[in-house]
Amino acid sequence: MTHEIVKDWTTEAGYRAAVLRVDSGVSGRGIIPDSWFCGYVGIPSDHPFFGKSDSDDSGFKLSDDTPIGKRGIISVLAGTVTNGTQISDLFNVHGSLTYSSGHEAYPVATGRGTVWWFGFDCHHYRDDPRVQNAKYTEMECESLAAQLAEYAKKPTDITEFSVGGEDTSK
Repeated sequence: MTHEIVKDWTTEAGYRAAVLRVDSGVSGRGIIPDSWFCGYVGIPSDHPFFGKSDSDDSGFKLSDDTPIGKRGIISVLAGTVTNGTQISDLFNVHGSLTYSSGHEAYPVATGRGTVWWFGFDCHHYRDDPRVQNAKYTEMECESLAAQLAEYAKKPTDITEFSVGGEDTSK
């Protein structure tokens, strides 16, 4: 499996982001494409989710009327069953968050311990790289960055929010 950096930039929210094109190296698999795009947004060390896994408890509670949006139904239902809200459940991004790491060389080179990455992939059943293309993935990164920025501002004593930064605890 190989990957190439399609775009590496600073989002409107001020976070670093990257779009990668991944090639499986296997052709003719049929239903699932041989190559696809992944998006990543890096947060700084002062962000409350820095160093946390996308599957860690977020400390927040989703409101009962929160739409599934672009997230995977399985992750939403799993959070409902366990009465926990994982970090990945908070963000309305294509297929849910599927990656979290502070790796210094992936998805793009960074200094050790300076950036923590959250990412998603466009490699799900019925995804089509002509639709979930580089531009689509870039727009999803911008959306994820804006949502991450909202959680950086939220007071830690308020525990209920809807996806996308709307405060439903009022």
